[in-house]
Amino acid sequence: MNSEEINYTIFSVKENEIQISVLENSEKIIFNKKIEFRENYEDFLNDNINFFEQSIRELEKKIGYLLKSVNIILPQKNFLEINLSIKENVRDGIVSKKNIENVLFNLKNQISENNQNYYINNIRINYFKVADIIYDNFNSIPECKDYIIDISFSCLPDKLKNFYKTFFLNFEMTVLKIFSTNNLSLYEDENSPDHTLLAAKLLHDGHANDVYLVEKDNDKKGFFENLFNLIS
Repeated sequence: MNSEEINYTIFSVKENEIQISVLENSEKIIFNKKIEFRENYEDFLNDNINFFEQSIRELEKKIGYLLKSVNIILPQKNFLEINLSIKENVRDGIVSKKNIENVLFNLKNQISENNQNYYINNIRINYFKVADIIYDNFNSIPECKDYIIDISFSCLPDKLKNFYKTFFLNFEMTVLKIFSTNNLSLYEDENSPDHTLLAAKLLHDGHANDVYLVEKDNDKKGFFENLFNLIS
């Protein structure tokens, strides 16, 4: 396989179906397997570890390398969505990155304190508003006395996040990002109507107003580094 090719493994949970896919360069599906279930999906996963291990080994044999990580898509009903609009005053008329970092960091801490059994999975800046005019990104904000920032925090129960983390450790795989179907739907277009393709596209290209938080280690960016990318 060409070294320039980037593959993404995506584990998608639907109402009565689980789908395991591998995409090449976020566009071409090179492996896809669907499994139907009727009981609680957590029980189904735990009761069928051997089946999933067999499916993963089959996948690895097809693509020619061992899988070390996975990305997950979950139905919106699994998430707590918190939407906030905050009005901020501006010194010297210039909206700085530091100002926005402080707003997001303070809100993140408040939400974490008030929802202690949840993990903030995703932060999305929906828009900025100055004098009733909406701006999609940080760089387009003009000089002003104050502005409004509209933000969505997508939160996942700690119990559910830890369940998937533990489940994939059975296969020596790390969970990288978890997507909600609601967030993916925001980026639907005629070229990417499928959630699996949309997730791969976001993994490959990212989005200027969207950041997914990950557990920090020596190889991963910290919160402020992710915020820097978010508002650059």
